[in-house]
Amino acid sequence: MMRLLGVALALLAGCGGEVVADATNPAMAARPDQARAFEIVKASFARGMRTEGLLEDAPSVRWSETVCPAPAADGSYKTAVLDAQGRCFSGLTYEGCDIRIAWRGTYSASAFSHEIMHCLLDRAGTPDPDHTLDPAAWALVAETDGALARSGL
Repeated sequence: MMRLLGVALALLAGCGGEVVADATNPAMAARPDQARAFEIVKASFARGMRTEGLLEDAPSVRWSETVCPAPAADGSYKTAVLDAQGRCFSGLTYEGCDIRIAWRGTYSASAFSHEIMHCLLDRAGTPDPDHTLDPAAWALVAETDGALARSGL
């Protein structure tokens, strides 16, 4: 069974299917500058924790531009990744570092570094689906989002 990791935006009932970027939609298989964004995330994580051998290859990322049918807490409608039950997430990391992320205009505004952190912790053998085991790792995600923003990503 696949393990889901991520932060829920809202619970939905009866949502339809999700359109994700993948090999069947090559125009969206990778976002522009994705490799550059990954290198920034990788370098930032390496400064704050052990990453040797864990992020040598970029994980598989599929992007979603599906809008969650339920509004977020602030009343806005945001892009989301829908799980099999139709719940909206900003991102999900499946077993094997198979990542889905809702595109929110920039890498720093999307859950890019967050989901790569889930992948890193998974590969290290210390998964943290509830974001409670390693507070320093999640603080590093916020710092990394800042680095991405400063780079225009």
